Amino acid sequence: LAARPAARTNAMERPTAPASLGLKTAIGAAWVVSWRVLSRLLGIISIVVLSRLLTPDAFGLVAIATSIVGALDAFSVLGWQDAVIRSQKYRQELLNTAFTISLVRSLAMALLVAVSAPFVAAFFADERLTPILYLLAALTVLEGFENVGPVEFRRNLQFDREFVQFAIPRALTFVATICFALYLRNYWALVIGIAVGRLAKFMVSYTMHPYRPRPSLAALDELLGFSLWTWATSIMLFARDRSPAFIIGRSLGADAVGRFTMGQEIALLPISELVHPMSRALFAGASSAHRDGQSLADVFCRAIGVMAVIILPAAIGISAVAHFIVPIALGPTWLDVI
Repeated sequence: LAARPAARTNAMERPTAPASLGLKTAIGAAWVVSWRVLSRLLGIISIVVLSRLLTPDAFGLVAIATSIVGALDAFSVLGWQDAVIRSQKYRQELLNTAFTISLVRSLAMALLVAVSAPFVAAFFADERLTPILYLLAALTVLEGFENVGPVEFRRNLQFDREFVQFAIPRALTFVATICFALYLRNYWALVIGIAVGRLAKFMVSYTMHPYRPRPSLAALDELLGFSLWTWATSIMLFARDRSPAFIIGRSLGADAVGRFTMGQEIALLPISELVHPMSRALFAGASSAHRDGQSLADVFCRAIGVMAVIILPAAIGISAVAHFIVPIALGPTWLDVI
């Protein structure tokens, strides 16, 4: 008899767990969306200012260079962050192995970018790509030494701390790019802005989390076992999103790439500002439910519904007002973006 009330109480408590998890996921999504809103606000101001200081050729040149690095990144991504977030056994060896994998991968990528730089410049018939790629290779090495500890923020649904982690480098990138664009009036302003952001990201990763990495491969099997699907997904997403830049750049040059990239960025705002942030929070929430033996099916279905309700009208709206947005925001030299 004494056991029955306790059993009844436990039964009443169980249904609250998914609701609590759903609330945490929703709050996490709100923080990530807030970050994207801040980032996009800075991005819009940046685009409006830079489109009047720099030519489409400058944007296209940097887009080609970053696409080359992005291609190597897509073909070498191992998804260690997602594996750590999803892991049932969170421990020091997991982070040490993740750091070691990230470092080795970054060093290999940097070497490939540096070696391929002259050939890429020859392929696109633009020698300006060579020094840009050399600098991006150096930044890739720096990225490999970043602290992996902050992945714990996302694992524990601490998106408020992740907001700060992302906001500081983004703000510094914005300020640096605008300042150097006013001074240089060429594509190097965009490249320097990228460099400032990467350096800030490196410093923030060690400032915000006490973990200090050590080389280790003790949890290699656990990380690689999950990473195959992440690698395959990354390649498909890259082919979908970045392949047009290669085709257009080879056929029509950097100026056309700049115009296409600007148009693509504006057209895909509902995806980049809503779907990606919500998905980032949903993955962390789903991983937490998986570790606790819960189901997130109901929360997932509601999230898909919310995405559809927001994104479909937003996409139609952007298309409808393109003729007004482009001349006002970008100026008359960017009308092809419509």
